[in-house]
Amino acid sequence: MVKVEDFKGSISDGFALIKEKGKWGFIDIKENNITEAIYENAYDFSEGLAAVNIGYKEKKKTIFSLNHIQTQSNSYSDSNLGKWGFIDAKGKEIIPLIYDEVESFENGLAIVKLNIQYGCINKLGDTIIPIEFDEIIKLTNALYAVRNNSKWGILNHDNQVILPIEYDNIRALDQISIAILKDKYYGIFSSVGKQVLPFIYHNIYHFCEGMAKVKLNGKYGFINDAFQLVVPACYDIVEDFSEGLAVVSMTKNWGFINKQSVEVIPLYYDYVSCFKNGLATVCINDKWGVIDKIGNELVPLKFNTIKVCEDGTFIGKQGIKQIYFEKNGNYL
Repeated sequence: MVKVEDFKGSISDGFALIKEKGKWGFIDIKENNITEAIYENAYDFSEGLAAVNIGYKEKKKTIFSLNHIQTQSNSYSDSNLGKWGFIDAKGKEIIPLIYDEVESFENGLAIVKLNIQYGCINKLGDTIIPIEFDEIIKLTNALYAVRNNSKWGILNHDNQVILPIEYDNIRALDQISIAILKDKYYGIFSSVGKQVLPFIYHNIYHFCEGMAKVKLNGKYGFINDAFQLVVPACYDIVEDFSEGLAVVSMTKNWGFINKQSVEVIPLYYDYVSCFKNGLATVCINDKWGVIDKIGNELVPLKFNTIKVCEDGTFIGKQGIKQIYFEKNGNYL
């Protein structure tokens, strides 16, 4: 009998991982059929296949994430890692257990490591991106960043070169925009390899609500999704936009700007939180309160702490006393 406590992780593709006598297998939740538990390690099913391992040995007091193939450096020898391959829903070995590391299939490809190099295979086990790179990272649904020595490039899922291996760092900002580092400056390229922003910033961050943080000479601003600088890089700290407003700080004073770079709530708070459901907590002289998006004080700044609940109500605390507020700031 398989018990609930024998399950590991979530149900994926209708299957859940189970453990019996120290080995891992799978149970078909709908049919209640069990794939024999013979593996030292395994990942959830993805796109009809599950990664499984024979020979893996975990050392005591070493953290290993089952949701990510990276292990702590120097924690495992090659022999301790065993060998990986893939099985189908019937437990049939579709891709032989010959790889040192694997990631689950996404969009028809899986990243694999053989000996000391990485590449990608398809669900038939054919090598699509040659296993000849020092590192490979999935950037988007269709793009992979590849590294040899200290330089990076980009390939698509058909092994076509999008950008040559000559850049210092690469990361995805979203599914269509890639931040590229060259000679200490970042620019942006499209998913087809076209440069859409010159190498002018010291850092570029992910897009959120159509805006991305940029860093220049130690200060922060924002570009929009047309790659135009709409908020000058003049702030000490900025947070991602949330509900159309972004937290900004200058000389230790905090407030909010909109996407047109207007300081809609002036920078005079000691600290603020991002807006959620139209509300934000704010602090002056260690006293907390709540404001709305036009700066109206819904809960006065007189509490030692204040908590915004999931339903939009608040709990303010003064010493050992707790006071409850409705969404509009009225006492409950």
